[in-house]
Amino acid sequence: MSEQNWKTSPDHENTGWPKGVPYIVGNEMCERFSYYGMRAILTVHLVSLYVLAGQAEDVAKDAATGAYHLFAGAVYAVPMLGAILADRFWGKYNTILWLSLMYCVGHGILAVADIPADPNTRLLLVYIGLGCIAIGAGGIKPCVSANVGDQFGRGNWFRVQTIYQIFYFSINFGSFFATLLIPFIRGDGTVLWRTSLAFGVPGILMGIATFFFWMGRAKFVHIPPKPGGKLGKLDTLAGSLMFLAIGHLYVTPAEWGWTVRIIISVVCFAAGLGVFMYRQGIEQDDGFLAILVYNLRAKLTGEEAAPLAGAGAAPKETLVEDAAGAGGSSSSAAVRGIDPDKNSTKSDSPLVESAFWSKFWGPAIRRFGLEAAEGPHAVLKVCTIFIFIPVFWAIFDQHGSTWILQAQWMDTTLMSGITALPEQVSAANPLMVMALIPIMNIVFRISGKVGFEATPLRRMVVGLMVAGASFAIAALIQQGIDPHVAEAMVAGVQQCTETGIEGMKQASMAAFQENFIHNCSNFAEGQWAQGVVDAAAHCTPDEVKQLAESVALTYKDYPATCDAWKDTSFFRIDYYANVPGRVSIWWQILAYLVLTTSEVLVSITALEFAYTQAPKRMKSIVMGLFLLTVTLGNAFVTIMTGAKDAMAEMLGGEFGQAEFFWFFCWAAVIVGALMGVRALFYKQRDFTQD
Repeated sequence: MSEQNWKTSPDHENTGWPKGVPYIVGNEMCERFSYYGMRAILTVHLVSLYVLAGQAEDVAKDAATGAYHLFAGAVYAVPMLGAILADRFWGKYNTILWLSLMYCVGHGILAVADIPADPNTRLLLVYIGLGCIAIGAGGIKPCVSANVGDQFGRGNWFRVQTIYQIFYFSINFGSFFATLLIPFIRGDGTVLWRTSLAFGVPGILMGIATFFFWMGRAKFVHIPPKPGGKLGKLDTLAGSLMFLAIGHLYVTPAEWGWTVRIIISVVCFAAGLGVFMYRQGIEQDDGFLAILVYNLRAKLTGEEAAPLAGAGAAPKETLVEDAAGAGGSSSSAAVRGIDPDKNSTKSDSPLVESAFWSKFWGPAIRRFGLEAAEGPHAVLKVCTIFIFIPVFWAIFDQHGSTWILQAQWMDTTLMSGITALPEQVSAANPLMVMALIPIMNIVFRISGKVGFEATPLRRMVVGLMVAGASFAIAALIQQGIDPHVAEAMVAGVQQCTETGIEGMKQASMAAFQENFIHNCSNFAEGQWAQGVVDAAAHCTPDEVKQLAESVALTYKDYPATCDAWKDTSFFRIDYYANVPGRVSIWWQILAYLVLTTSEVLVSITALEFAYTQAPKRMKSIVMGLFLLTVTLGNAFVTIMTGAKDAMAEMLGGEFGQAEFFWFFCWAAVIVGALMGVRALFYKQRDFTQD
C-alpha cells in the first residue's frame, strides 16, 4: 500500500480492535525495555568513566548524578518539540519512524563508546549517544501516546480506556525485565565487552521496536499534519525557537551566569516571534497560537479581520456581542453568538453553551470558525487540570531516590535466606502495576454499579490523595528509623582505632568541615575518635547520616584498619544490622503498593484524559504539555531538597527526612482537594478523530 493510500481517519463502524494496535503495543514494549535497560546502568557507567578521567570517586558520583538528571530532564523536555514537529509538519508516523532511527543510533554510539582508550573520548561519545537518545526518546513520546488514540473511531471509542491500560502494562512489562537483565549482563563493569553488550542489547531492542512500528504502517490510521509543507516548516521553526526560550535552561551551563541565559532566552523568543509573524504574513494560520494571539489583539483593539475562506464561521451579524444585553437567560445558540444552522453539529461546544465564552472567543469564531476556535479553549481548559499533576510526579519519582536511601537503613530481609539490595526494592513497582491494572478495572466496574462512576477526573483526584498516603507511610517509617541512627553511629565509631578515624579524616575532610563540624560544636578537632563519638551522640539524625554518607563514599580508598568500615558501606555494616528495632523493608513495600495504586489512578488516567480532551489537531501538543508535568514535578523535588535548611529556619525546628516526607504528603492532599474543586466545574468533552 502506498503512502497516498494510507487511511487518514478511523473506521467509525468498527466496534472491535483496530488492526494497528498490536504493532503499537509491541513497539512500546521493546522501546521501554530499551530505555529502562540503558538507564539502569547509565549512572554506574558514568562514575567509572569519570574516575578513569582522573576524578575522585565522590566527585565522580556527583558528576554522574548531575549528568543522569540532565539527561532525564531532556527526555521529558524534548516531547514538546516532537509534538510540534508531528502536528505541524511531519505527522506522527514519520516523526516516530525517523526519530526512532536516531534513537537506535544513540544506542549504537553507547555500545562502541568503550573502544577508544582515552576516557575523555569515551565520555564525549557517551554524551553524543545520550543526546541522540534524548532527542529520539523525547521526540517520539507524545506522538506514540497520541498515535494510540488516533486508531479509534466513534464505534470503538469505548475501548480507549482499555488500550491505554494495555499500553501502560506493556511499558512496565518491558521496564521490569530490562532492569533485571541489563545490569546482570554488564556485571561489575570491568569487562569491556560485557559493558558494550549491555548497551548494545537495548539498541537491538530499539531496532526491533522500530521494525515493529514500520511493519504496521499499512494498518495504522495516519492523521496528516496541518498545514505541512513550507508553512509546516515555518510553524515548527517558530514553535521550537519559542520553546527553546525556556527549554535551553536545561542544558545551558550554570557557569555562564543568568545574564547570558536571559540574553539567550530573549534572542530565541524574538527569533521565534519573528518567524511566526513572517509565516502569518504568508497565510493566516488557524493553530493554537495564531488564534489566541488574534483573539486577544481583537479584544484589545476592537478591530477584526474578515472571516477566512472556508472557515465555516458564523456571519458577523448573527453574533450578539453582549449575551446579557439580549436577555442573557436564554439558552439559544443564536443569543450566544452562534448561527445554529451553520453549527448544528457543534451544539455541545462550550463556546455555544456558555454566553461568557461565546463572547470572549467571539472574534476568533467570526474569523476562524467555531471548530478552530474551540482548539485553544480546549487546550487551555486541559491545562487547568494539568497544573495539579506535577505534585504527583514529585512524589512518584522519589521511589528512585529518597526511598532507595531510606531502604539502606532498613532490614531488607524478605524472608528466611532471601535478602534484597536496597536498589532492588523498587522493582516492586512495575510488578505491582501489572497486577493492579486488572484489579482496578474490577474496582471501577463495581464502583459504577453502586452509583459512583470512576470518571477520569475522579480517578485522578483520588489518586493524588492515595499518593499522599504513600508518603505518610514513608514518613512513619523514617520516624521509626531515626532514633536508631545515632545509636548505630556511636556503636560503629567506638570499634574504630585512632588510625582508622584518621583515615576517615583524610578521606572526608571537606565533607566533615562543611556538613558536620560546624553543626556540632562539641566536635573537638585533633581528637577524631572521641570527637566523632561525642558528635554522633548529640547530632540530629540527618547530621549523623551526612557523616556516614561521606565516610561510605571515600573510606574504601584507605587501608581497612577499622573493622566497622571494612565493608566500605556504612549502611550494610554488621553492627547496624543488629541494632534492635530495625524497621523491616516490608513496611516500605506496603508504601510501594499504595504508591503504585496512585500511579494506576493518576498516570494511566492522565494519558487517556490528555488524548480524549485534546482537539484532533492538537493531540500531540497536549501530550507534550502532559509530559512537561513530569519535568515540573522533578524540579519541585530539587527545589525542596535545596530548601531544607530554609524550611527548618522558617518552621523554627528540624526539617529532616521525615518532615520532608510529611511535606509532600500534605502537598498531595491539599493539591488533590483543590483539583477536586476544579473537577466539579470541569465539563468533559471528548474529541474523537473524524
